[in-house]
Amino acid sequence: MKRFLSLGIVILSLLLITACSDSAATKDQETTKAKEKKENEAKFPKAAEKPEEMMLEGPGKLANADFSEQAMKEAFKKIPNKLTTEEAYDAVIHYLAEDYKEDYEYYKNLNTTIEVPGSDKPGDGKTLNVSILLDSSGSMAVKIGGKTKMEIAKEAVRNYASKLPQGSNVMLRVYGQKGSNADSDKKVSCESTEVVYELNTYNEGDFQKSLDQFNPTGWTPIAGAIKAAQNDLAGQNNAENIIYVVSDGVETCDGDPVAAAKLIAESPQKAQVNVIGFDVDGKGQKSLEDIARAGGGKYQSVNSAADFDSYLLKEKNRLWLEWQQWGSDNFIEAQNIASDKFMEVQNRHSDVFNKIVEEKRRLNKGVRVLSELKKVENGFEVEKHINNRYNTLVDYDDDTFKTLQNEIEDNRDALQEATENKRDEEQSNLD
Repeated sequence: MKRFLSLGIVILSLLLITACSDSAATKDQETTKAKEKKENEAKFPKAAEKPEEMMLEGPGKLANADFSEQAMKEAFKKIPNKLTTEEAYDAVIHYLAEDYKEDYEYYKNLNTTIEVPGSDKPGDGKTLNVSILLDSSGSMAVKIGGKTKMEIAKEAVRNYASKLPQGSNVMLRVYGQKGSNADSDKKVSCESTEVVYELNTYNEGDFQKSLDQFNPTGWTPIAGAIKAAQNDLAGQNNAENIIYVVSDGVETCDGDPVAAAKLIAESPQKAQVNVIGFDVDGKGQKSLEDIARAGGGKYQSVNSAADFDSYLLKEKNRLWLEWQQWGSDNFIEAQNIASDKFMEVQNRHSDVFNKIVEEKRRLNKGVRVLSELKKVENGFEVEKHINNRYNTLVDYDDDTFKTLQNEIEDNRDALQEATENKRDEEQSNLD
């Protein structure tokens, strides 16, 4: 009796297990069918109609490196039958649309401005500081052609300073302007050097007043004036510093102007020391040439007002030519930068066009697969939508490309015009 009871319990347990298993299997089948039904009934997002939206709606689920016709067929088997033209179009866009997002962002964010790196003036954009050290020793009272050397020098210096480029600074320091050239006054005269026009832009009235403050009287402390000029230019390390020493003779105050010139040329200011020898004899010229050479500059001998004006005219012409070169360099650089941007946009335009062509090919293949699977009856009508999309995207790409090119061209022309205007203005100031 117990044996039959145990056997019954075993059979009942097996029946319960089988029933549970069948129930679980049925539920799994129902879940799968529900998913398939849900997927078959799923509506695809409405495909974009505006070009900007088309650029942003991709990429399609199958539009990647793993794309294959077989993968497309497997995916398309699961979508509903008897799709309308619009539904079929939405389906292929959903699965096969190209990814244009990066291209869209590139077009929208491209900086079409043209900016030439570097300077807005010659000399690597450095401010030009001109320091004039003018000899006020007694010998400058000697007359040449009815005028004293000092009168000639003052006139030449004033004319030169007035023609410096806008934004330049000029400073006037005199030396030997105190005492006299008598032995008894040597100490006071050799210690005399003074800034009469502080380093600043040229002001006609103030500069003239500075020239009226002194007359030729004392000894010739060239070294002391150069050393003082180094202090004057302290902190001007990022400027183009040029010194003009005007003298009609050699150092007479026991200083070493060659060493002083070398020191300031090698200082953080890197000042260039030029020397203008005014009516100087052969021995004096050799001494002044040594100063200019040590200061990394040039020596120029002048013997008359005409010589003085001619030399300073050459200096103005040098500045004129620097502006000419600056204008040419910046004009060409603007052209080169614009050309590089033109090429960059052209390459992007070509890449986008190739993507559009590839997308059309892929979409048309998708329509053919839908037709083969009997998912859509009239694939030709779907292809019309694809052609419209193709034309819309091509027109958008062409229009955007032309707009960007025009902006680059206009910005280039504006910069080149501004460059020429600035060059002409600065050169006219030197005339």
